[in-house]
Amino acid sequence: MSGTGVPLRIVTLSPIDYDRAPNNRDHNLVRVLAARGCEVTHVYQALNRSARLLDLLRDTVTASVRARSEGGVRLVRVDPCCNYYAGFRARSDHGRGRGVGRDRSDARGTRGARVGLARAAVLLLSPLACLRDLFFLPCFLFAALTQVRGRYDACLGFGPWGGLVGWWLRVFGRARLLVIEDRDFEPALLPDRFRRSYAGWVDRFVVRRADLVFSVGHRLGELRRRQGARAVHVIPNGVAWERFERARTSARRDRTLFYTGNIMPWSGLELVLRALPELRADFPDLRLRVVGDGPPGYRESLVRLARELGLAERVEWLGPRPHAELPALMEGTAIGLACSEPVPFRSYACPLKVLEYMAAGLPVIGTSDTETEALIARFECGLAVPFEIEAFAAAAGRLLSDAALHARLRANGIRHSADLTWERLIGEELEIIARGHPATPGPAGPSGARG
Repeated sequence: MSGTGVPLRIVTLSPIDYDRAPNNRDHNLVRVLAARGCEVTHVYQALNRSARLLDLLRDTVTASVRARSEGGVRLVRVDPCCNYYAGFRARSDHGRGRGVGRDRSDARGTRGARVGLARAAVLLLSPLACLRDLFFLPCFLFAALTQVRGRYDACLGFGPWGGLVGWWLRVFGRARLLVIEDRDFEPALLPDRFRRSYAGWVDRFVVRRADLVFSVGHRLGELRRRQGARAVHVIPNGVAWERFERARTSARRDRTLFYTGNIMPWSGLELVLRALPELRADFPDLRLRVVGDGPPGYRESLVRLARELGLAERVEWLGPRPHAELPALMEGTAIGLACSEPVPFRSYACPLKVLEYMAAGLPVIGTSDTETEALIARFECGLAVPFEIEAFAAAAGRLLSDAALHARLRANGIRHSADLTWERLIGEELEIIARGHPATPGPAGPSGARG
């Protein structure tokens, strides 16, 4: 609702598939806005997953827009031209031979050959990928202009491309406010320099012209201020706190490390696996539980690594699971892992998993020099260490052996996460939007959420 009690008309624009990538900021944002009485239209990009030749051709040359209503929200699914299956595309300096193992003698051998082939593939496919970016704008703009009549009070664009569509809506007089939902530093995801360059330019263009920018972390917020944003507010990701009651109230605590999320080269799982043999010398019953999905080739390489290290029986690869199952899977585990490699994309990220670990009563181990470290420091809910095997092993060993430290970090996480609900955080964002003009950020609240 606005300050006058009149429901706001809001359109949100996201490149993430609302149906196939559940539990993102998108889902919680539109849910809370609708519950607050807003008229919400969510426009999102379809994720095509078929690698069959005919399907690839179809997804390259055709486009479609489909709309439906669900939970009080109008959902508009846009499948643009050139929206073919591209696999898992996430850039990481990990693949350039840095690695995390003690023995790096193969860095110029087999790994180097794989990296060379990957770079050649990126070079060959880059023109098609550029067409994907090019067609996003007209297809999304067409959907936003045709699916809802009249003028929006605010357009909330996720990332550079969603923000660019929103900027055009404001130019056409179809949106009064342009708001950037700044959840990631998206240009860092792109695998080739040319695309990173123009995506970075678009990113800066929309940030400077937005009426409001809501960044998920203080690192991103400071970056946007340096780039010339008019008004930046730091609103972190939240948590559905009540869902994790089963996990945080459980009296059982096994020596199990827990990871949930994408299984990617930057996820830090290789580092964890290489640290486990050292940890098992002191904690023979130690286990690792992994929930999530990633490129089959990379996931299988981790399974082989676990087998080579003698850990095949100590690691549970549970695959992707519905979000509703997470609390039960976390129950009885000891430590939540957020040890991402500190590449640019991950350095700016505010991982949902950290808030969910806190709500489940799991102390967190995260990586230094990232937004995760800032979360851990602010809420005193874990340990942040360099992205090194020895540092991780020392931190995990400390948490597993020091019951008083574990209990204190666990209690801090539970207490602070209770104030980081999606309802409160998105409600704060809506209040700023409803004021109808760029506002000067106020002082931090109890959670330090506002920057």
